[in-house]
Amino acid sequence: MAWGRYGEAEAAYLRRITVAEKIYAKKPAEVLPSLIDIAWLYLKQGRVTDAENYNRRALAIIAKLEPGEHSEPVAETEGQRKLIEGIRNNKIESPNPK
Repeated sequence: MAWGRYGEAEAAYLRRITVAEKIYAKKPAEVLPSLIDIAWLYLKQGRVTDAENYNRRALAIIAKLEPGEHSEPVAETEGQRKLIEGIRNNKIESPNPK
């Protein structure tokens, strides 16, 4: 993603999520990378509520996984959750406060 081209990146991520959800309807864990990416994009913009929504979608998928399955996306999603929680509790400053 080129710096400052958030609108283009957002549109691309949303298309990627839509396509992944159709292709991997029976394998929702395959959508995790797209959900993680858009949550990071929103966090970089200070759009904490939007980031939280996609992070929650990822966490809902993770809750249905077998232990140890997709460990990297699981760890990244948990890291996002902690960052969002820190911002919400004013323990961490939002990267781009609005």
